[in-house]
Amino acid sequence: MTMPDSQDDPYELLGLEPMFELDAAAVQRDVRKRIARQHPDRITDPVERDDAVRRIAALNEALTRLLDDESRANLLLEKLGGPSAAEDRSLPPTFLMEILEIREDMETALSGGDPSERARVEDWAQAERTRLRDEVGALFARMQQGESLGVDIRLQLNVWRYIERMIEQLDPDGLDPFAGPGER
Repeated sequence: MTMPDSQDDPYELLGLEPMFELDAAAVQRDVRKRIARQHPDRITDPVERDDAVRRIAALNEALTRLLDDESRANLLLEKLGGPSAAEDRSLPPTFLMEILEIREDMETALSGGDPSERARVEDWAQAERTRLRDEVGALFARMQQGESLGVDIRLQLNVWRYIERMIEQLDPDGLDPFAGPGER
């Protein structure tokens, strides 16, 4: 298992405790304050200005990764020593058949132009995203209590990726009204 480099670790870069549940507004405020303190317009030396630009880019990237629930979950699982998506691609036994049926419904909804059919599939996908987010959050909470749940979390994250792909296909312009910060 590969561990994130401390320079690439958003939790370390932002000085946050590695956890799934974050106060997004507080994290955003903290990053804005950090950016304001080291904004390149306040620096006259070109080398220091370039360094500030790189630090700000790193802060923005860290913020983006942590505000996206799925991205944060994958990062945290790897940080806690769990399997990465490349190491474990497993899915629940019946999932592929179920998702195949749902995707057929999605294709029919997209090609038929029936707004109510499309809305039905979108509602299902959004409900699945919410269910998976809640389930992964609960598993991380149990993992922090000492349970070994890395494989269980990976299984749910693998399913979550399928659901996110569906949502992206249903909303190719990225206008998902249910997306949280960093998910759009």
